[in-house]
Amino acid sequence: MGPGGGGRRGPAEAGPPVPPPFVRVAPSLFVGSARAAGATELLARAGVTLCVNVSRQQPGPRAPGVAELRVPVFDDPAEDLLAHLEPTCAAMEAAVRGGGACLVYCKNGRSRSAAVCTAYLVRHRGLSLARAFQ
Repeated sequence: MGPGGGGRRGPAEAGPPVPPPFVRVAPSLFVGSARAAGATELLARAGVTLCVNVSRQQPGPRAPGVAELRVPVFDDPAEDLLAHLEPTCAAMEAAVRGGGACLVYCKNGRSRSAAVCTAYLVRHRGLSLARAFQ
């Protein structure tokens, strides 16, 4: 289970369980939604030192000591995410090699952030595209 807990609510609270703002993808690599940037305590517990904000509009991290790298793209197939991948993945690898962890997030934590995590796993962890995507 990721650092966000089980997403369970107490018996007095109504509604469906709330998913954690981010989950572990690999050692020192997490993916999540924009809510993750505000999860200061969870970021600290996970050892996150770099947040990659794959959006033009979502807020940056609020945790002290956590750097932000913004990849300014909208969730639109016409955006050129590829142009940002090499420098973004290099910054992620530098954070990990420096002893930290990296959180990659976008609005919902499903497409842009997942694409960046996949690219990182292929480029710096040597996974095949199929395995990285899994």
